[in-house]
Amino acid sequence: MPWIQAARLSPWLLPVAIAVAAHGLWLAGSSVVERPRRPTPVPRAADNSPELVRYSSQASQAGSLATGLGTLTLPFESSLPLPPPELLGSAPPPPPAAAGDQGRAQQQPTLRSRPVALAPRQAGTGLAWGVDQSLPRGLPGDAATALGLAGQLDAGAEPSGESGPGEKDDASRLARKALAARHLRLTTASDRPYRILWDSGSAAASRPEDLANLPEGVEVRRLPLAAARAMGLSQPHGISVASPAGLLLLWVKGDELWLIRRSPPAAADPA
Repeated sequence: MPWIQAARLSPWLLPVAIAVAAHGLWLAGSSVVERPRRPTPVPRAADNSPELVRYSSQASQAGSLATGLGTLTLPFESSLPLPPPELLGSAPPPPPAAAGDQGRAQQQPTLRSRPVALAPRQAGTGLAWGVDQSLPRGLPGDAATALGLAGQLDAGAEPSGESGPGEKDDASRLARKALAARHLRLTTASDRPYRILWDSGSAAASRPEDLANLPEGVEVRRLPLAAARAMGLSQPHGISVASPAGLLLLWVKGDELWLIRRSPPAAADPA
């Protein structure tokens, strides 16, 4: 071929051709015009400080409101009596000893389960505490008689089977025993539930016929029976409470609970 022969005659012709071809490729590539890139926008942080301040203020107000409310405690939470002894049962027997412990168990005295001795109930730690919720037989038919008999109990006279002053028949003795079963003697610290019960009642403009013959100086208030039962008094009829605030008698008439209170006798002036 002629160009091969020419290359043989001119040894420098091949390098020159390669260089020309390389430069041509470089020139062809450099002639491409690059499109200018658009500048990428820099993201800007939004100023949400007002929203954060408003949210934090609302959260603090809600927290202060919840703290101000607190936990509402019922004044009659301790009104439930203790469970009967038969429900408590006796202490469970000890678990059987292992084979290796039988020798030591024989040397030690055997512990036998004994019935749990319950402390006597004390009246005054809550509503109807120590008072049987079942109505006894023989309660007086009118509140005036019940208040008078409860005053005799408050004076320290104990009910007995024998006829005393003012008791001429079996009905009077039965009424006194029935009132004694629902009579409480409380102190200033323990009669708080009954004071709250008294404050919950409202003054009555009129009284039923059964309460018309009450003695003078007696205060009378009324309370819905459903409200009293919600406070823990399932059977409040005939309960009498003697405390430093006076003698309080609970008397149910229809769907109303009547609160009858007689002030304590004034202390005698010192001579």
